Amino acid sequence: MGLVTAQQAAALVKVSVSTVNSWRQRGLLKPVRRAENARGKPFLYRPIDVFAAERAARRNDPTRRRARRLADDLSRA
Repeated sequence: MGLVTAQQAAALVKVSVSTVNSWRQRGLLKPVRRAENARGKPFLYRPIDVFAAERAARRNDPTRRRARRLADDLSRA
């Protein structure tokens, strides 16, 4: 598979396009380049980078960290 747009990247990992854009803005996902001959010149991403950003975002999710701490606390009780 070649390079993908934000819309295609979102479909790959089943998130919204705004989530993909957020990953880019937060530095979790770096675009390879911008599309040629496209209106608005959308960013293009490598699929492997999209999957890596999704994993990184999941690891950094504060809600998941709280849930893990709560589960650890409950298992110790």
